[in-house]
This record gives sequence, C-alpha cells and structure tokens, in this order.
Amino acid sequence: MFNFIRNLALRPLKRQFAKQLNVIRLLLARELIDEYKVSHDEGPAAALAIRVTYYLTGKEFDGSNLDEDAKTNHEKIKNEILRNAEEKMRVDAVLRETIVYAHRTSMILGFVKSGTHYFKTDEMNKSEELLVKYGSEFKQEASPELWTKVFQRFVDAKEQFVP
Repeated sequence: MFNFIRNLALRPLKRQFAKQLNVIRLLLARELIDEYKVSHDEGPAAALAIRVTYYLTGKEFDGSNLDEDAKTNHEKIKNEILRNAEEKMRVDAVLRETIVYAHRTSMILGFVKSGTHYFKTDEMNKSEELLVKYGSEFKQEASPELWTKVFQRFVDAKEQFVP
C-alpha cells in the first residue's frame, strides 16, 4: 500500500521531469546539429547530435527503426560520440550544470520508485559515471526548487537554437 501511495504522489513530479528532459534534449540537439554541420554533412551531423544528446541525458538510443541512410549516418559517427560529448561538457557550463542536476534528480526519482533495486540498473550506472566526471563542480543537493531554476537557466540560454 505504501508503494502505491508513494508512486501516486510522485507521478506528477516524474511526469514534469520527463517533459523537461525532453525539452532539454530538443534544445541541445538543435544546438549540436548547428555546431556539427560545420564539419559534417547534414545526416551525420544530426546523427551525432542525437547520439551525444542521448548519451549526456542518459537516454538509451534505439536505432532499430532507422532506415538504411540513417543507419549509415549513425555508423559513420559512432566513434565520435564520447569525444564530442566530453568537449561540449568542457566548454558549456550551463549544460554541465543541467546535466549534473538532471542525473541527480533522475537518481532520486529512480530510487524512490524502485528502492535499492535501482542501484543495480544501467540507468544508475550511467548517471553515476557522468556525476563522477562532472558532479563535484556543483555542490548543492538536488531539489525540485533547484531543478526548476537550473532547467529555466538552460532554456533561457538555449532557446535561441530552435527556429
């Protein structure tokens, strides 16, 4: 019964967080496409932007429904994902902050939902990997209020990239 009540109480927060992560993915991907078009054709630039965005936000990429051209584009850039993700995180403080707090918030929600089982998930491992690299720069604990501020700073900085 407690789990049901806990999940019911968290549902609006989880839904809002998921929507905000989708906004972050959209804005980041648009920005990265523009950056990568300088050195790549449009298809590989878009593929790289999507893969870097997914990597940084902890979303699993499922390329099973891609057509042959898209698969080729993803194959061309697969060795560039980590390097480009690290470079973007190095030069973009707003993104670093957003990614750190997104992963901290995701970990909190994952633990509340699944309990200690969450500690054995790939999602937890991916978040932990990014937080080890970048988390020490941001000392505050994640909270709904802080996340709202971080999210809004990101949107304010990145909305110029959406046509």
